[in-house]
Amino acid sequence: MSPSSSSGVALTRRGWAVLVSGLILLAAGLALGLPELSRAGLLLTVLPPLALTLTWLMRPQADIRRTVSQDTLSQGESAEVTVGLTITGFWPQPAREVIEDVPAALGERVRFAIAPIEPRGRARAGYTVTGRHRGEYALGPATVLLSDPLGLSRGRAIPEQARPAEPVKTGFTREPVDLGSPHACVLVLPAVVPLAQLPRGLSGGSGVRPIPDQAAAFEADDVTTRTYRHGDEIRRVHWPATARRGQLIVRQEERPTRRRAVLVFDDRPGRLSPEDLEWGLSALASAGMLLAGQGHLLHLVTGARLSAGEAGQALTADQLLRLLARLGPGPRASAGLATAVQRLDGDLVVAALGANEEDGAWPWRDLVAAETGILLGLPTVRRAPFPASRLRQASAHGWRAVAADHTDRVEDAWHAALRSKPGRASTLAGAGDVAGAGTVAAAGSAEVTEVPPPGETR
Repeated sequence: MSPSSSSGVALTRRGWAVLVSGLILLAAGLALGLPELSRAGLLLTVLPPLALTLTWLMRPQADIRRTVSQDTLSQGESAEVTVGLTITGFWPQPAREVIEDVPAALGERVRFAIAPIEPRGRARAGYTVTGRHRGEYALGPATVLLSDPLGLSRGRAIPEQARPAEPVKTGFTREPVDLGSPHACVLVLPAVVPLAQLPRGLSGGSGVRPIPDQAAAFEADDVTTRTYRHGDEIRRVHWPATARRGQLIVRQEERPTRRRAVLVFDDRPGRLSPEDLEWGLSALASAGMLLAGQGHLLHLVTGARLSAGEAGQALTADQLLRLLARLGPGPRASAGLATAVQRLDGDLVVAALGANEEDGAWPWRDLVAAETGILLGLPTVRRAPFPASRLRQASAHGWRAVAADHTDRVEDAWHAALRSKPGRASTLAGAGDVAGAGTVAAAGSAEVTEVPPPGETR
């Protein structure tokens, strides 16, 4: 590795004092004709530049590698990081102090001392990081504090190259992983909380989709059929069954298939506050873990994934958590999202959506009209609550809809959604207005029924 990619050397206060004193003594010796005083002044004047030169030459040429005990953390979980420094230059290194930069979401920056190292020698130090906030974070760089033996000069050196353009992509593991030099990445997953089980009629039981009785009646040549759905290809139409039934019937190749759960998130930039955004991601992550445990295949639909053509990819629970951990702002427009969800033919849709800041058309109107599922309505970035009119609109189309924000518990909002019914509004016991900030409310008409929080009975 090349010498320090970033370094700076300067005189300390002691160094400046010695330099000024030397100049004064040198001038006084010359003026008074005292050679001894002049020699002392000359010596003091030369020492600071020599110290600067020595400190600059002693910049460490080193290879730094980091090992993380586990590269993927749940929130509140900790991991051990080991920093290994190998001297690649020909100069021995005296005792040094090293500062390791650590993102605030993982902890505070770390200072540690290393003993003198010979050329080709190695030194190790370790520290602990704790996942505090969702995201992917790079560790480092490490800054080596430089100084000469007399303390006349000091400096800083970063013996590392710039961070690669592409971050390290790592999977779930509990084994030590060498993430290489110069940077290691730690992925912090969104918070996951246990949620109440879905009613059997909503979850589909074991996660295996049975062949509908009305479709099984039209099988021919051992081909499974079902009624036509918007987006089906014309080549899949089963014409004999269509003629007998009087409506379009299409071939269904899989028999049986695993049920699909579609998770939809509003990733339009500037629509949600940071706290509500994290709350919504935590809710989707928790719902995804619940549905994966029931055997569902998972799909994540966001504006960014739709633009990248990735909305159709089936995900495991681990893959979903990693995607949500890295989720950033998506495109401003959400056109085509409802169509994409329809084409996935999901058995259940769970959506965390925001409202409009302005009074214009709601971009999720087509999705609400075309599908049914569970809707978590989030406030706007200006803290305006999710409109009650949107909740009633979703409820009228068969959704179990609630308005919530980051002050509510995810499990309480989920419970309220499961207990809600189309045409009837319900609120958690003790909650305020349906559209009030800081409350969890389910959509419906003006009739209101209290829903006790989980663990209480009526």
